[in-house]
Amino acid sequence: MQRVGSDDECSVYYNETDYCTHSTWDGAIVQDDDYYANEETVHIDDAAGYSFDIKVDHLFTDEEAETYYDHVMAGKLSITINGEDVGEEWMHDVDDTVNTHVYYYSETNDDYYLYENPDYDGSLVVRMECTNDCVCTFVKTE
Repeated sequence: MQRVGSDDECSVYYNETDYCTHSTWDGAIVQDDDYYANEETVHIDDAAGYSFDIKVDHLFTDEEAETYYDHVMAGKLSITINGEDVGEEWMHDVDDTVNTHVYYYSETNDDYYLYENPDYDGSLVVRMECTNDCVCTFVKTE
């Protein structure tokens, strides 16, 4: 997530800025071929009068390639303001014909290799714009 006009990003890698704190590592965990739902939490200290771009990216893993429906399991973004759910959820567009991974066969090594599919679009950006009274609106921009 990034406040519009700021150079600082609030994310798992940069988890504290002057405007927010990012509290968890990742929104989903794949372990031993099992999928575990999780939450990712970002706390904005004061959103009044600011706009934010909230970005969610698909995290590619080798394990998900073993799951037939991995490409249609898009994470959902929900937003809570002052303890109240805003009542909307967003997710990146899903195309059930485009898998997250592709296999490449190497004749030289007589073996298949797994690669992230460059045609898989796992990105989502929601713009949150808040008035000075902290009334916020949301638009999916990507």
